[in-house]
Amino acid sequence: MKLAYFLLAFCFILVSCEKQRLNDATHAISDTWEVVKYEINGSEQTDYFLSVYTDYRITFSENGSFTEQYYNFGSAVVINGTWLLQNNVNELKLVDSTGTRIYDIIELNGARLTIELTGFTDVEVFYLE
Repeated sequence: MKLAYFLLAFCFILVSCEKQRLNDATHAISDTWEVVKYEINGSEQTDYFLSVYTDYRITFSENGSFTEQYYNFGSAVVINGTWLLQNNVNELKLVDSTGTRIYDIIELNGARLTIELTGFTDVEVFYLE
C-alpha cells in the first residue's frame, strides 16, 4: 500500500513539474520575435531571408494564436494561426491557412528563440530575438 501512495505522489509531482515547464515555456514564447540569423543546411543565409521576408515579425500570444507579418517583394503579408508546444516542450507546432509546420525548439528563454524546421529536405534554423 505504501508503494501505491509513493507512486501516486510521484506521478502527481511529475505532472505538476510538466505543467510548470509548459507554463514557463508559454510565458517565454509569448512575445514578438524577429529573425536575427537564418541558416540553411549549416550555411548562414540571413541576408537572403531578410531580402525575401522584409521586416519579418512573428507574435505569439498566450492564448495560442500567432500572427506572422512581413513584406514579400513589397507586398504586405499577414498570416494568422494557432501555435502549440508539444513533445515535452521540445517542439513548436504552427497551424495556419498555408498548412502545418513543426519546429524543433533548440533554445527558448525570455530573450532568444532558436528553432529548426523539420520534415523538409533542407535543414532551416531560425534565430529569433
